[in-house]
Order: sequence, then structure tokens, then C-alpha cells
Amino acid sequence: VPISVNPDGVLVPPADVHEVGWWRGSARPGSETGQTLITGHTVHTGGGVMNLLGELRPGAVIQVKTRLGTVEYRATKIFVYTKAELAKHVNDLFGQKRSHNRLVLVTCTGWTGSEYTSNIIVLADPLGVLNVGEAPTKGPSARPTHSPSKLPARLPKGVDPAA
Repeated sequence: VPISVNPDGVLVPPADVHEVGWWRGSARPGSETGQTLITGHTVHTGGGVMNLLGELRPGAVIQVKTRLGTVEYRATKIFVYTKAELAKHVNDLFGQKRSHNRLVLVTCTGWTGSEYTSNIIVLADPLGVLNVGEAPTKGPSARPTHSPSKLPARLPKGVDPAA
């Protein structure tokens, strides 16, 4: 499901906790350059599409299904940033000036009983496109060979997502 940021610079994940969202300001899955940002919900009681994102390990294969086929990526890094750390690294994680494509999966973690305090981030390099020409989908969907997690990440005012 394509998603965007609100006027305050907050990335708005899909309303449905079972769907992932592809940020329209990022590269399309399978692009040669830029970063493909996909997010989805973590639900502290279970059932969020990205609840298991933190269980991925480097080397895990992640499949992103699009209208044109399935793009495979291999996880290279999995880490957690506080909201403040995420804000400091926003251009590294979401900026589009990259000579090769990279997948960035983001979801919330650190449930305190009233809010999420941090984000799980998975970086992955493309392996290629499979099953070109399969039945069309509404938009990108990500399915690791484990499952993913969620995010509302804040893009600070004045940050250029194309930086």
C-alpha cells in the first residue's frame, strides 16, 4: 500500500495492521538506485504484520511482492534506534542519493504500556526479481522468510527525503 508523510513530517503507516506500506518518496522495489522504505505495524498484543521483524538475522531473505513480480533482498543489518537516534540518521536511512538500491524495513519496538520508544530497522541488499508477470497486487508487500514489524517514523521538518 503506498503511504506518505503527514504535514508534520510523520510517516503514516497503513491503517490495516496486516498490511505493509511503501513510502512514495522512496525508490520502488527493484530500482537500481535509492532506498526502498517499507513499514508496517507492530502490535504489542500480537497480530501486526511486522511483529517478528526483530527476529530477522543478517543473511535472511526478504521477498517484496509488486505488480511486476517478487523482488528478493538479503538482510545485511538489523538494529534498534531510539526515536532521537532515528531522527539523527534520517537522511542515511531514508535519503535517496544512493548509487545502488537498498531495502529499509522499519517498525516500532520498546512498548512501555502506553507508547513505543524506539524502532527496529532492517537494511537489505537486492538479490533480484523473481516471478515476473505474476498476478498484480494493490502495491508492494513485504514478507521476510520470517515476518516483519511497524513504524511511525518522524521525518524532521526540513529534511529532504531525496537527500
